[in-house]
Amino acid sequence: MIVAQLLAALLLDLATDQTVNIGERVQLDCRVNNGGNYSVIWLHIDPNSPETPLIISNGSSLLTHNARYSVVTDTATSEYCLLIRDIHDTDEGHYQCQVVISPNERITREVKLQICKPPVILNNSTSTLTLREGQSVTLECFATGYPPPQVSWRRENNIPLPSGATIYRSKILQIHTVRKEDRGVYYCVADNGVGKAARRSIELNIEFAPIVNVARQRVGQALQYDADIECTVDGSPDPSVYWIRNGTVLQSNNKYMIAYFSMRAGHSSAVLRITKVQAYDYGIYLCKASNKLGASTGTIEFFVFPGIRKSAAIAAGRNSSFPVAAFLNTMMFIVLIEIAQQIAHMWCIKASNRLQAISHLSDFCDSSLMCGALKTSWETIVNSGLRMITFKVNFLLSKMNFVTCENV
Repeated sequence: MIVAQLLAALLLDLATDQTVNIGERVQLDCRVNNGGNYSVIWLHIDPNSPETPLIISNGSSLLTHNARYSVVTDTATSEYCLLIRDIHDTDEGHYQCQVVISPNERITREVKLQICKPPVILNNSTSTLTLREGQSVTLECFATGYPPPQVSWRRENNIPLPSGATIYRSKILQIHTVRKEDRGVYYCVADNGVGKAARRSIELNIEFAPIVNVARQRVGQALQYDADIECTVDGSPDPSVYWIRNGTVLQSNNKYMIAYFSMRAGHSSAVLRITKVQAYDYGIYLCKASNKLGASTGTIEFFVFPGIRKSAAIAAGRNSSFPVAAFLNTMMFIVLIEIAQQIAHMWCIKASNRLQAISHLSDFCDSSLMCGALKTSWETIVNSGLRMITFKVNFLLSKMNFVTCENV
């Protein structure tokens, strides 16, 4: 009867639950009204071991050897304040303020101390995956921290996700039918505003049969020049790539130089160089790629290109490296001078008018077979690119040394 009256007379006030960051300090207040001479103790209940609470203090006396703890008491107001400095994550849990009436009778109030923790991505999240094109896949990302972190997905270099969005907020990212374009690095990002966001990269490897692409399906070159033909290959696993001519797989030797360049995972370029082109080199070349999922072939036609330099010298039965030398002592040299001037004019005017300017060469080519060949050659060169124009015009101007763009 006496114990019941005492319990009814005692009033115990305690602070509300608190949330703090690591490294901060916290004060937990406990006030006992009509407590008399009863003992007041503080306990810490660790959520990881609730069956063994830690007794921190009894009255104003610390019972645990931890310099971060201190107790401030005021006997006049019966206040017992627990101070914790330099908060650690191990300080998280429930704290109890107890008034001990008897060995079996206590008044207890409890406060929860929550520690803000930066996000951590758990190891049971998805790691690197390899699957075939057309399959479905589920990417999972689980994270802890307080407050509970928000999880989002994105791709490397902000490449759109398979859904078309750049960011998807969820713990789970599902792709129902994967395509080869979906391969690459995916980022799982967990953020709760505490510290830095956590990020984990997940590489998604998609296996598919090779695809051979040929940018230039017809490649021309004159006799005695070197020529390059090229194909690009996409495939996973990385395919084997080889060149075929007349049913024979070509190897690097004095005639052929073969090089492979890896642009990125599963994507490469194969270049076949044909040195000192001969008449028998013209024809069909195959670029073939294969892996365990299939094979693909690209076809390139290598054809004779009407050249100016060595092909003209060979046709004339001479060993000269440039036809100008063969006609220095003939009247044809005068015609070439006129043609060179017109070429200089063409080179100096705007690029949009070069093709139109080429037609003016016909005024100088009515009676000259060599001039006609030059005109045809230049038309072909301009249509296929300006690289050869740069060489030939610079050669003419440097050898003849008679005109510049300033005096054209």
